[in-house]
Amino acid sequence: MTTRKTKRRRGRFPSQHRKHQTFTFTVGNRHLTLSYRWLQLLPGAIITLSGLISFMALINLAALSGYGNWLSWLLGQAATIGVLLTLVAGIWMLAAPKLPPNWQPDPRCLLGGELLFIALLMGVQITSGWQTPSLHGERAGSSGWLLTSTLYAAIGPWSGSALFLAIIISGIYLCWHYGPIRIQWRKLPADKTN
Repeated sequence: MTTRKTKRRRGRFPSQHRKHQTFTFTVGNRHLTLSYRWLQLLPGAIITLSGLISFMALINLAALSGYGNWLSWLLGQAATIGVLLTLVAGIWMLAAPKLPPNWQPDPRCLLGGELLFIALLMGVQITSGWQTPSLHGERAGSSGWLLTSTLYAAIGPWSGSALFLAIIISGIYLCWHYGPIRIQWRKLPADKTN
């Protein structure tokens, strides 16, 4: 009686034996390559365009005065900061292909900036009285008032303040840890002193 040795199978497919698999492809067609590059720039172009339109509306351009009033009603005194942050994010995304790898925009850094802007809206509303409605573009606008009053009414002032501090800490952490300044600082050579 003969016994036949069988190999023990590790997985069903040969690709399961590899630890990491990468997928790369090259586009041989020049027109497809150009289309792909333009597609990469599209989000930055849209954000920059919306930032420019919002900036022109805030400086009371006659054709956009209604939009500027709505923006001031929505964001209050933080409207200018919001528009400038939108412009910076859009230009940063547009310039990304020309930037060195350390300065590429990281979505986590942009998320940290958004969290800090939400914290700014809430902070302005908290310092001026969270129960006072901001319906005419004063303080943090209607969005800051809606965020703060809903949060405080739902979970109470102490828990709301704790969540407000958590939003600030999360935003600072994301901007610092995934932002270009921290990455550049980590890449600096160690100071060699004798």
